[in-house]
Amino acid sequence: MNMEIIVYMAGAHLIFCGLTHLGFGKIFNWEEELPKMSPENRACIQILNHCLMLFWYIVGIIYLIFPGDIVATSLGNALLTSICIFWVIRLLVIQPIYVGFKTKESWIQVVIFLSGFVFSLIPLVC
Repeated sequence: MNMEIIVYMAGAHLIFCGLTHLGFGKIFNWEEELPKMSPENRACIQILNHCLMLFWYIVGIIYLIFPGDIVATSLGNALLTSICIFWVIRLLVIQPIYVGFKTKESWIQVVIFLSGFVFSLIPLVC
C-alpha cells in the first residue's frame, strides 16, 4: 500500500479532530458551565481548546501537503513518532485518569485515539 495515502488519511483525521474541538462549546454546554468557573479557569479551558485545535490543523495540513516528506525523511518520521506517542499517552494515561472507559462517549474517544495512533504508526513500520 502507498504510505502517502495513509499519511493523507492521518492528515484528514487530525483535521477532523480540530473540527471536533470547534463543537466543544455545545458538546460540553460551555454557555452554562463556563460561567461557573473563575475568569482565569474559564480562559484557560478556552485557550487550551483553541491551541489544541490549531495544533491539529497545523499538523494535519503538513501531512496533507508533504506526505512524501513525512514518509521519506527523518523529520517526517520524527513527527509521525511524536504523534504516535501523543495518542498512546492520551489513550493509556490521560483517558483513564480523567474520563475512564465507562460511557459510550468514552469508547468513541478510544476509537478516535486508536485511529490516530494507527494512521501515524503504519507509515513508520511499513
